[in-house]
Order: sequence, then C-alpha cells, then structure tokens
Amino acid sequence: MNSPSRRQPGVVRPSPRRGRLSVHSFVAIPNVASPLVGDENVASPLVGDEKRGCAAHEGRRYRLRRRFREPGVGPPGAGVPGLENRRPARTRMFCGVIWASCVAAALTGCSQSGSETDRVGTPLMRNLDADRAAAEREVDTPVTRLFVNGDAMEVEDILHPIRQELAEAAQALSPNGYQQLLRQKILDEFRRQVRSLLLYQEAAKRLSERENEFLEGFVDDEVRKQVNTEFGGRQSRYEKALTQRGLTAAEDRERIRRELVVMRHLHQTVTQRVLDPTRAELVRFFEERKDDLTKPERRKMSLIEIPRAAGLSPRGASPASDAADARETIAQAKAELHEGADFAAVATRYSKGIHADEGGVWDWVTRGSVREHWEPAVEQLFQLEEGEIGPIIETDEAFFIVRCAAIEPGVEPDFEALQPKLVQVYRDVQFDRLVGERVHELQGKAVFIPENLGRFLQAVANAAPQAGRPE
Repeated sequence: MNSPSRRQPGVVRPSPRRGRLSVHSFVAIPNVASPLVGDENVASPLVGDEKRGCAAHEGRRYRLRRRFREPGVGPPGAGVPGLENRRPARTRMFCGVIWASCVAAALTGCSQSGSETDRVGTPLMRNLDADRAAAEREVDTPVTRLFVNGDAMEVEDILHPIRQELAEAAQALSPNGYQQLLRQKILDEFRRQVRSLLLYQEAAKRLSERENEFLEGFVDDEVRKQVNTEFGGRQSRYEKALTQRGLTAAEDRERIRRELVVMRHLHQTVTQRVLDPTRAELVRFFEERKDDLTKPERRKMSLIEIPRAAGLSPRGASPASDAADARETIAQAKAELHEGADFAAVATRYSKGIHADEGGVWDWVTRGSVREHWEPAVEQLFQLEEGEIGPIIETDEAFFIVRCAAIEPGVEPDFEALQPKLVQVYRDVQFDRLVGERVHELQGKAVFIPENLGRFLQAVANAAPQAGRPE
C-alpha cells in the first residue's frame, strides 16, 4: 500500500515553492476526457536506436531539450489561403523523447497504406481544399508543400534546422560528396519531422479542454525558467536570441507546448509498458554491449618527425645525403631536448610532421589507431612514463622523437558496478522500441498528399545550398 506522502498517479498538487503546477505534474495527469487506451496490438516491431537514451520514463525528472536546436521559420499557415485557422504544422517543435523515437526506417515506410475506408473516413481529409487536391494533378513536378493527415509541411520546415550545416558542407566537400551528404541529411530530417508530427497529432486528440487550460500555466513556467536560466532574466535577450534563429515568442511557446503534450502522451501510453529486466536478461544485455563499454588505454603524444627525404640537402643531392642531413637534424633536436629545451618549441623549429605548427602535439591515440607510418612512434609512446621523452626512432621513411604527454588508463566494464546504469539503458532501449513500433503503425495509416513523397523531397533538395555556391 502506498505511503500517504507519495504522489499518487494522476493527483495534481501545486508546487510548494511557487504555488504552480510542475511539468512532472502535468505529465502525470491522466486523460480526463476519456479512459486511457492501451497499445497492446502493436505489430511490425521496428528496431530502436539503442545508443540514444530517453528522458520520458516514470519517476524520472523531465528536462526539455535545448531551446533552439529546432528553430522555426514563421507563423503556422502564414500566407497560405485556407490554412490560417487550421491546426499548425510546426513539425520541428517536439521534446527530447521524440528524438529517441526517430529510429532508422526506409523512406517507403512513410508512404500511404491505409484502406479506402480509412482515407474517406478521416474528417480532415473530407475537407481537403483545392490547393491540396491540385498537388496530385502533376505527376513528376516538385511540390513545395506536403500534407500529412491534413497538416502542411513546407520545404523550409525541413531545411531550416540543417541549412547552416549544409551551407558549410557545400563549401568544404566535393560536389559528389556533398550530394551524398545532402540526400542523407534531407531524408533524416524529413523522417524525424514526419514522425514527431504523427505523434503530436495522436497526442493532441487525447487532450481535453481542462488539460489545455493546465497546459498554458506549464508553458508560462517553462518560458520564465528559460529566460531566467539562459538569459539572466532579460526578456529582451531571450527575444533577440529567438530572432537570430528565425523564431518568434509565439512559436517558441508552441514548441514548448508540443513538447509537453507529446511527453505526457508517451508517458501514458508507452512508459507504463516498459518493464525492468530480470538478472538473466540484464547479464545477456551486458554481454552484448561489453565491447562498447570497454575503453582501451590511450595516451596523448607529442612528436618530432623528420622525413628521410625532408629536402634539407641542396637540390640534386642523393637520397643518402638527404638521409644524412635528416639524421643530423634529428640529433640536433634531441641534443636541445637533453639540455632542457621545451619540447613544443623544438618541435616547431625542427619537425616536418603534420602537427609541427602546433608544437608536435597530437590528440589522444590508442594502439592500432594510426596509419602504419606512425606505428613505430605509437609503440614507443606506450613504453614511456608520463612526461618522458623517448630515444630517436629511425624507420625507412622518417626519424621520430616521442614524448608521452598524458596517460589515460583503460577501463574494463564491471557488471556489478554498472547494474544501475544497465537497467536504465535497458529500459531506454525498450522505450525506444515501443515508440518506434507506434510510429510505424501511425505511418502505415497516415495520408500523404502528394503520395509520391519524392516530389516534395526534390523540392527540398532544389532549395538547399548548392555545392560551390555561397549562401
């Protein structure tokens, strides 16, 4: 029997600190309009992303993701005849738990597969306006607007969160390399936004008028908390940051609102179905991930490198002369180090290696993590104590002097010590799988206009930054 002091499911109490309802309280409110509907008849399991955790588990403190990771681009339905009073389509406004539900699925998984009865029986679809019907008249031409169960998704909705990354990649990659990246980024963002929209559509149907009233207070609290913690309590700074990211205050409120609605919906329909593992299941789970949990020893290396053909000899000199000059140079560097000279200064003066300008400083390395050319240097590195400088190494290609700058010991996973973390990860994976299954069902029933999603995706690609063209 529960202690009287413990929170009972569905009991909403004012926050003792502020006299308002907490976000966790809203998540725990049962649907007051109708009894909860379970999702027992889930079919077609969809494997979840096991490396992503999810914060929407019962008894955990919920935290919203960073505010500006998914910025918007304008008021929903702005400038679109017939859409001003329709349900908004801000598909990028969703909570951290939705990220966990964005599991890898084929693009065709988003295609329409509902029956004719499903399509005709949807009230929104009976009221399709001329704009949406016209989308089907052209078979191959790109379209800049896609409708998902009646909600519009614009080209810029997909591009805005990834535009900056694409613009940088367009300048840095070859045309072929950029086209591959562009295609993958657009598909990933499209899948993510479609799935988050489908979950929000389902969650919004369960929201009663009373819950909507509660929700406005929660949104006020979250906005106030964001202004105080991230912008020093300055509303002007908050609004300026929104403007820089293409958002308005109203759109940010809508994003927070959607986060809370979906979080509560998943808490009610999914979290309660997540079970703790038995010991046997946990041991098996641990063994399957043991390699990922193991951390090999790694060391930070500083390196002076003189190639045998470093161009130190006059032009036209023989390879033997080049090697002799290289040997003399490395010996001179070693002598200066022996006299107490700073390793970084000597490396900058003498080294011809790839990190010479940075004082020969490499990042962390492990055995087997470098190309064959540097393997002798790394092997020497793992024989040194921290701060020790090794002897001159001579290979067929170069001369090296190695310094061990730092050592990080390896870690072998211990099952007993990791049990609490393993249980949570096990529950996260289970949650991801259940959400993925539900999303898969929703995709199968969804109505997409146009049905050929490639037409919309082609319009997105056409509007994206192009290789070699400054944005």
